[in-house]
Amino acid sequence: MSSRSRFKDSSTLPYRVHGVAARKRIQDDGALTFVHISHPEDIKQKGARKAVRRHVMGRVGRSRKKAPVTFSLSLRPTSQSREPPPDSLLLTNPHCLQPFGPYPINTDSRALQLIQFMQTEGDYLYRPFRYEWFVMAVADTSAFYLSLANAALFMNQITTGKQGATEYSDCAESARYYSESLYQVTRRLASNTERTSDGVITTVLGFLCHDSSVGAWKRWRLHVIGLERILRLRGDVSHLGLDVALFILWMDVVGSVVDDSKPQIPILPQVTDTQPCFGEISSLLYALILPLEDSSDDLRLVGTALKRAANLATVVNQNSHCPAFWRDGKLASKLIGPLSHFLLSFPRLPDKPTDISPEILLRELVRLTLLVMMARLKKQFSLLSAETDLLHEKFIDILSSTTHVFTAFPEIGLWAIVALTSLFPTQSNLTHQKICQTMTILRISTSEAAIALAKQIVWVGMLMDSQADELAADINLKLDAHAASGENS
Repeated sequence: MSSRSRFKDSSTLPYRVHGVAARKRIQDDGALTFVHISHPEDIKQKGARKAVRRHVMGRVGRSRKKAPVTFSLSLRPTSQSREPPPDSLLLTNPHCLQPFGPYPINTDSRALQLIQFMQTEGDYLYRPFRYEWFVMAVADTSAFYLSLANAALFMNQITTGKQGATEYSDCAESARYYSESLYQVTRRLASNTERTSDGVITTVLGFLCHDSSVGAWKRWRLHVIGLERILRLRGDVSHLGLDVALFILWMDVVGSVVDDSKPQIPILPQVTDTQPCFGEISSLLYALILPLEDSSDDLRLVGTALKRAANLATVVNQNSHCPAFWRDGKLASKLIGPLSHFLLSFPRLPDKPTDISPEILLRELVRLTLLVMMARLKKQFSLLSAETDLLHEKFIDILSSTTHVFTAFPEIGLWAIVALTSLFPTQSNLTHQKICQTMTILRISTSEAAIALAKQIVWVGMLMDSQADELAADINLKLDAHAASGENS
């Protein structure tokens, strides 16, 4: 007789009875539990009762579950599935920088590696105009070879650790790509149809960019003069893209300001038509601009320059807290480029001025102050700014060579000195003396009031506030010393 039939009326059906003399064996791991036939009271043990409940509830739970539903699919070949895909869907030579389209040259694996390097490097190292330049270069063979020369040079700097290797000749691979680009441009310049093409213009802009980055200013001047001739031969520049027009402006300005010379190329219409929207100017500046506009040509230039600079300062002050703002090279060129071009186009002082009128003096000091401000902004945008020392030196030379005080528009004269000192802090008795003289004309008794006035004209807080506080302390000391000497006398 089986153990199951012996206990068919018992609640212990899942338990097998064994005739062995073992008293009891209770297992909690889901195996069988044995109860000796001579000791049926063992079923009342706590462990046995727990095992019974677990087993019964498990069976109940399994009985309530629905059986899994299975189904099968049959695949039948069709004539459509055997047809090859259209050629438009075939990917040949996949490029990492889509959607820029196919490259203008047959790129080998090394060229693709350099392109990938430039893209990857851009994720952790910011280079101004990197992507704007690549978008332009990818459309022309000569410019594309130049971009490969740049990529090879940058990769060589990283892999060798030679950060001082900045010329194409410092890297054999870079020199090879550069030579190919130069050869193609030379050949195209000899062609009546190619010499004024978009591709040649873009490549020359690339040459200018490299010249400025390594400080080769003599070579830069040759290239910018050549670019001006190309544009003059072309005549119609309306079909040039906005990025190209901005690059032309920027590459012209960035080299011209190094020696404070006039730009070679006029601003193209594409740039002037896309100027950012600016905010309002202060009531004080507005009150000053009105009489400036009704004055001489020199003072009208001052009024226009201050108005444009105040608009720019408003944009910067509103966005200076945003890191992405300072990594937008294209926006920087739109903000700084046109105003810099305007300031560099001003008439210059004679080499040996014998008698500078107060109007010309004011115009030149305002021009130099605003150019120093543009230089500081360029540095903040991670752009090249090698002109600050020269401009500051010119400002101090003019200030020291004249006996004029700012009887006409003294507010603007005070602003120019305060702003320049806040942008380029130096311990100068001359600037402190001129500030105090102008404060006397304006009947301003404290340096805090003088700086508050200057802030209402043109002011970039993040660049100037901290130094202005130190300047205020220095001016107050000078005022106190002057007052003390007056009492003693």
